Amino acid sequence: MSDPPDPGKSANEASAERLAGAVLADRYRIDRLVGEGGMGRVYCAEHVAMRKRVAIKVLHRQLGQVPDIVARFEREAMAAANIDHPNVAAATDFGKLDDGSIFLVLEYVEGRSLRDEIDKGPVPYERALKMGRQIASALASAHALKIVHRDLKPENIMLVDKPEEPDFVKVLDFGIARVPMPQASENAATDASTVNADKPITKVGMVFGTAEYMPPEQALGQPVDGRADIYSLGVILYELVSGRRPFSGKTQVEVLGQQLQKPPPSLADVAPDSLTPPTVEQFIQHLLSKDVGQRPETAEAVVAAIDAMIGSPRSAMGSRPGSLSDVASYPDGEVGSWPGGRPRMPTGSVPDGRLPSQGSIPDVLQPGVVRASVRDGSIADGRVSGGHRAHSTGVGAWVARLPAPLSSIPPVGWMVALAVVVLGGLGAVLMGVVSASGPEGADEVTASDGTTVPANPDAELALELARAKADGVEALEVLTKKHPKDTKILIELAKAHELGKDEVAAVAAIGRALAIDTDVRKNPKAGKLLWRAAIGKKARDAAFDLLEGPMLEAGADIIYDLVITPGLEQKVLTRAEKFLASKSFQSNSSPALNVVIGLRSAKQCAQMHGLLLRAKNVGDKRALKYLRRYENRMGCGRNGARDCFPCMRADDRLSEAIRAIEKREKG
Repeated sequence: MSDPPDPGKSANEASAERLAGAVLADRYRIDRLVGEGGMGRVYCAEHVAMRKRVAIKVLHRQLGQVPDIVARFEREAMAAANIDHPNVAAATDFGKLDDGSIFLVLEYVEGRSLRDEIDKGPVPYERALKMGRQIASALASAHALKIVHRDLKPENIMLVDKPEEPDFVKVLDFGIARVPMPQASENAATDASTVNADKPITKVGMVFGTAEYMPPEQALGQPVDGRADIYSLGVILYELVSGRRPFSGKTQVEVLGQQLQKPPPSLADVAPDSLTPPTVEQFIQHLLSKDVGQRPETAEAVVAAIDAMIGSPRSAMGSRPGSLSDVASYPDGEVGSWPGGRPRMPTGSVPDGRLPSQGSIPDVLQPGVVRASVRDGSIADGRVSGGHRAHSTGVGAWVARLPAPLSSIPPVGWMVALAVVVLGGLGAVLMGVVSASGPEGADEVTASDGTTVPANPDAELALELARAKADGVEALEVLTKKHPKDTKILIELAKAHELGKDEVAAVAAIGRALAIDTDVRKNPKAGKLLWRAAIGKKARDAAFDLLEGPMLEAGADIIYDLVITPGLEQKVLTRAEKFLASKSFQSNSSPALNVVIGLRSAKQCAQMHGLLLRAKNVGDKRALKYLRRYENRMGCGRNGARDCFPCMRADDRLSEAIRAIEKREKG
């Protein structure tokens, strides 16, 4: 019998502890928690009969009583279960636990988030296109079933290293997908979740998605089709090749305003060192067309265009018939000169020349300006006085300047949409669902609908945190003062500082979090940030101080990873090696890592043999790398014909250690 939960812990923490080691639905054994957020948790588990690793999402029990939330959860199951494509993480089961919690069983994806890859910096355009092709292929499969993802972003895309494809894509998280299935599952988890899948869950005017990746029609609350996902893919490709999103701002309202009207800046302006050819940039700009009718009609057309570029490198330069522009079927445009090997797009327009200038962005979307509608249909400074307008902009005139079909929306429709955006923060929910990413951890739910989730304190804080993350460092600092003991906020503050190139402040924020709760050392985000700071220059010493001190075992593991990573600066390796040889390492490191370092540093066969029993009892897969070397009887002496380590095979200890570790690693 397992120990009772610690009475000092919250109900949610106690619930998570109870699930660890439990068998769900008589067939899934929960191994460990890998991520959690305001909506639920993700566990690594194993099917007890099939011995297959799976990921299980468990919705917070209290949210299982909210029909809309459960309906979205069920739709994610329906979408992921019906899309049969190698680049989509499949769903295999869905049900309800005895305590009322809803669970979803998904393919276990062990890899790294595309967000983590982008955070490293721009990638070569050929590599970006190969990733984009896989994403487009997955979208084509979903769109064939009339399933639209609606929240495609790097956080919902995993990269898996495979021998034949080091950047193998898995698309995750169909939690807010539009899924027009004939009817809900007959075996729905609960009556509350059994909805006709053709019946919209989202209220008219409610916007779901993530502002930085949202197409204009979705931001306005209009019906969307597969071309909405194509726009989001364009944002992702732009970010991959340039290292930044085409649109960013201090607030989500500001970002949405740019999505609605502002043309994406040219790569020459945002990434002068990029070697992306003009036609590839023109292709990405085509995906980012404001007018949905000007984008590629289907994801299959996107795949075909990318195939043309990848399959024939010269065609990517747009230099001959049968090149990208012919395959992709988008209007040829004036690309302009390319001095020094750099493309330069025309200022204030995209290749088809249809977009209005930046100057026509409505005042209501300008940052730092509060507006309100007045009777004549215009937008004015936050006051209404009779029929008088101060500093007003006519909505009708502004709408008339938009490209079709956006110009066909009546002014009152724009006013409603903009009011939803302004008064609601987004007028929306930024729905991100926890996704398992193997031992690296998982993303978290970022926000929730203010009308359905306030009963859950975790979700309320998640909403506050999502808004603060969007607003930047200052907003996160304010939130840390409001919740001084919440380490999640400090970790997000650290990430924001890092994105702002302030590595010193980022490491300091992690230090503040560790001072509050030493369990922060188990947070993969904290570990990754300290890793990057340690290999940099500005905050290297501060990062090592935390890794060698309060990070304890996790810090020792990271420092070991540094010494075995090729290509790092010698100063980094020297400091890392010094720590591995210190007394502090002996007290901070895990027994498993102690064995590894012992095997790594042993000079004589007898020393290595003396470590075999410990390796058998506590060793992990890192030790296997060294133990398997000793299985080889040859390699020393003249012509490598002499046995290097005969004492290692004087008994069965070596083989027993290897078998024991392999058994542990298989679980």
